[in-house]
Amino acid sequence: MKALRKFYLELVKLVIAISKNKSDLVQKYGKFKFSLILGLASAFCFFIFNTFLSNNEFVRKNFIDTADYDIAIKTHSFIKSSDKTPKIIVVLIDETYLKKKNLSKADEPLAANFTPRDLLASLLDELDARTKDQEPKAVLLDYYLAYPSDIKGKVTDDDRLLINALNKYSQRYKIYLPTQKNELFLEPYLDKNITLISTTMHVNSDNITRGYAKFTCKNNNSIPHIAVALSSGYESFYCDDNKSYDFSQLLSTRVLYKKITKLKNGSLKSNYENISIYSADKLATISGFKDAIMLIGSDYKGSGDIYQTAIDDTRSGVLALSDTITTAFKIKELKQLEPIYSFILYFFMLSSITFLTLKLSPIKSQGVRLTLVTTVNFVIFFTISFFGLFWGYYIPWALPLLSFKGLEIIFAISSYKFRHQKHHKVRRTK
Repeated sequence: MKALRKFYLELVKLVIAISKNKSDLVQKYGKFKFSLILGLASAFCFFIFNTFLSNNEFVRKNFIDTADYDIAIKTHSFIKSSDKTPKIIVVLIDETYLKKKNLSKADEPLAANFTPRDLLASLLDELDARTKDQEPKAVLLDYYLAYPSDIKGKVTDDDRLLINALNKYSQRYKIYLPTQKNELFLEPYLDKNITLISTTMHVNSDNITRGYAKFTCKNNNSIPHIAVALSSGYESFYCDDNKSYDFSQLLSTRVLYKKITKLKNGSLKSNYENISIYSADKLATISGFKDAIMLIGSDYKGSGDIYQTAIDDTRSGVLALSDTITTAFKIKELKQLEPIYSFILYFFMLSSITFLTLKLSPIKSQGVRLTLVTTVNFVIFFTISFFGLFWGYYIPWALPLLSFKGLEIIFAISSYKFRHQKHHKVRRTK
């Protein structure tokens, strides 16, 4: 504690020196002492921010997410990942497929999520025929089947076709259907082997989907998200609609999105190499179903199931789910360092980098040296943050450097004012 109080005392002296504009601060205090004080000041500012301000919605939206987290995620999304996560096959019911089924005119995009139940049943039949002797681990039909096809609420023949197909194929492999708070119309008719699951994504106040909800409450029971169910098994969650979540809890369900590229042949390729994406029009080209996770869902603008991601793209819900499930298998949940550990890390890193930069740099100008120090810190901290995502840790890089940059500006102003006052003093002497 005495050493810490001594540091604080030196920090106060540093501030006083700035206000009095005495001299070049690096020269006055020496490289080592100056580096320690500067590192402590920056780490302390970040500690206060991380402990007391990070749970504020305005701060999280305008500083943590957009200025720190999103940039690291965007950079991470360009790197291909070949982890040994389960294979995921995504089947997209897109406009190309629906047009071939005469459900969409060539010159008119679909304006709503319109996929007849008999078409879904037919698709399940085709897929089942192709999975003989290579059963998938799980199949998710990503359609919210809350109501029957008939506008009057009557269960139609098309509805029964789909129900029969689901019940039939659930005897061979695990089938999941998404649910929310309300009961699905087909629940009374479903086989016990079919599992109702949550697929809810978490949309932030800026309309960007950065994560998912771990569970959905239904009849006071928690329904786990499919990413949780597949990667960790069925956890029991306490249902409380009024519960608010702090930043660390929200961070634990963040999705590490990867870039999806459209190839020359029109197909889609994910930078997650365990994810294969196909149009339902290309069922004949799909292979490797054994132990794969299959996701079937809509993929067109009018589906009502489109998300804006943290990597500046829009994608359908089923594509967002593929990255969500992969993230859950890769890292389970994204974590952050405890504030005290962050403080220690930033203090030693900022101090060490500052000292080495000042020691090795031949530059004499205080302003240029501080700019160089900030630049080197930026590069190193961003690199640490980038690789931290691969290990499941979110390590802020921008926020500690904002305080660092603030101190640099103060020093630059101090140096300028000192030179300006010295110049006037010389003129008066003459």
